[in-house]
Amino acid sequence: MEAPALLRLGCMRRHACVSVDSGLCRVQADVSFRTHGPRARAASQQLGRRVRLTYACSVAMGQGHVPLSGTQIRLSGLGRAIERFFAQHSDVLNVRTCQCVHVDAHTTQWDLVLGSVPHRLSCPIHMSWSLVWASPDAGVAAALRAPHLPRRLEQAHTQLLRRILSDLIVPAADQMNGAYAAHLRSVTPWLEHMSASLESMQRHVVHAPWDTSAILPALVRADQAVHPPSGFALQWPRAERSPSLVSDDLPRAWAQLARRS
Repeated sequence: MEAPALLRLGCMRRHACVSVDSGLCRVQADVSFRTHGPRARAASQQLGRRVRLTYACSVAMGQGHVPLSGTQIRLSGLGRAIERFFAQHSDVLNVRTCQCVHVDAHTTQWDLVLGSVPHRLSCPIHMSWSLVWASPDAGVAAALRAPHLPRRLEQAHTQLLRRILSDLIVPAADQMNGAYAAHLRSVTPWLEHMSASLESMQRHVVHAPWDTSAILPALVRADQAVHPPSGFALQWPRAERSPSLVSDDLPRAWAQLARRS
């Protein structure tokens, strides 16, 4: 698909570098990803909310890099660490499944299937992570190919994945914010029902007395009581990403109705 077509669909490409230094080693990730904007919600639904993750890994040796093959990544502790990470943080990242779908000479690809969200939120399409490990310890290359990652290497790897997702991916792709998704799934239908009821009453000029003292605080608390389901901190999405969320308009609508009654 050409760039103008991507722009018409609301697609956005981003690129950044993230690094973590654990003392034992330094690992840097070259991250690129593409998202569907709110206007391309229909396209993201057709894709089944599948996010393709392409993962590559190499070790800095002397003046060059020695890459791991896709098969080595898949069968090593790195592949297991990727799948374990998304399984452990499935609620936080709104990820239902993580499945390896392709292996080639230098990369391994996983498909992440996201949970549904009832709004036109930005949706990630493709992520590409290319990791480079550097360490004075010559045994790091062998450790990365081992069936189980040593504890300190896995800690550095997990810290890097957290930074990639919490700092880069999730703020640009609301569908991967599990707390926000859960909030929308539970609260939004109720808020939309209340909004529709208000509109109906206003159209029929209802003059019944209304006591909003208990209702308004309840609506505000429901809309504000959103917390990630674990210690994995994620940024709260910008309000303009959810134009159909009616909670911001409800207090004003209730106040108008109260003044009319």
